[in-house]
Amino acid sequence: NPKNMSLQVAKDTVDFIMQNHDKKHRPLFNFFGGEPTLRWDDLIVPTVLYIREKYDNVWLGITTNGILLDRDKLEFLKKYNVGLLLSMDGDKITQDINRPTKTGDSSFDILEPKLPMILEYYPNLIFRATTNNDTVQYFVENHKYAVKQGFKRIFNIVNMFADYTQEQMDILDDQIRQLADYYMELVRQQ
Repeated sequence: NPKNMSLQVAKDTVDFIMQNHDKKHRPLFNFFGGEPTLRWDDLIVPTVLYIREKYDNVWLGITTNGILLDRDKLEFLKKYNVGLLLSMDGDKITQDINRPTKTGDSSFDILEPKLPMILEYYPNLIFRATTNNDTVQYFVENHKYAVKQGFKRIFNIVNMFADYTQEQMDILDDQIRQLADYYMELVRQQ
């Protein structure tokens, strides 16, 4: 039973936080959960405009799988200084294991052609990946894929709630060692 936040609840939440936050710190509002771009027109755009018109000194961000991003959305995000975090887990094998579309199709095939455009708008974008027990063997290849695409910042979370076998833990340990070697080689090449 997915629930959707109304625009009024979003605005009321913003107002409440802005009236009650610690004034020593700059508030951050981040759109995430499910896929926020599904609510682009009716929630994201009006909430961003509401915040930018009413409040100063607020950070805004959105965490997205990127599938619905297009040039118009990216231009809006840049215009209103909304930070972007891309949830993409790696190359085609890993991405399609972890993040198939609702219909079971390849999310990689939709997202991968958009990467140059996304990086054009956000050249320092974080490649935010998740490694699961069934993708540990691709850990290094997924980092290499992100670097090859032009990502300079990679944040990989190992899903510690997954049920790992000892063999998978050993593979992950070896992959982490290989990753260290890979990054040391990249540093040497500079």
